[in-house]
Amino acid sequence: MSVSTPYIDIASLSYFAVEKFDTYTFKEAKSYADLYRKHYSLTFKLNVYGNSSTFTNGLNIVLKQGNKILQPIEIYGQDSVDVTRNWPNSPAYRATLFADFDLSKVDFSKRAELVYLYGSKKNSVSYKVEFSKLK
Repeated sequence: MSVSTPYIDIASLSYFAVEKFDTYTFKEAKSYADLYRKHYSLTFKLNVYGNSSTFTNGLNIVLKQGNKILQPIEIYGQDSVDVTRNWPNSPAYRATLFADFDLSKVDFSKRAELVYLYGSKKNSVSYKVEFSKLK
């Protein structure tokens, strides 16, 4: 699980540009940061695995802060399931999911927990989130 921030995204964009022997300018980075601010959401990225090509159907990702449970604005990536090198053995499939949460509803002074739910509440994975470590 990772959190998408302007810093990590700009570093990635810069890396991909250099990898193609291209340049990534300060102007491009500033433009991206401005666009990010207008997007006004916090994006989490998860790499998930399953044993069926439809394992991403019916999943949910929520952000829990104390008694408050935030539903995502959008979850995308469910339609892009790939075969793993383990196929047909477990885990046979993988997907990269992105969950966007409304920034105005997140309390950055409190710890949070990102919960990936699949199948039932019994089938879930939780990730602790410390917003104080984000840049």
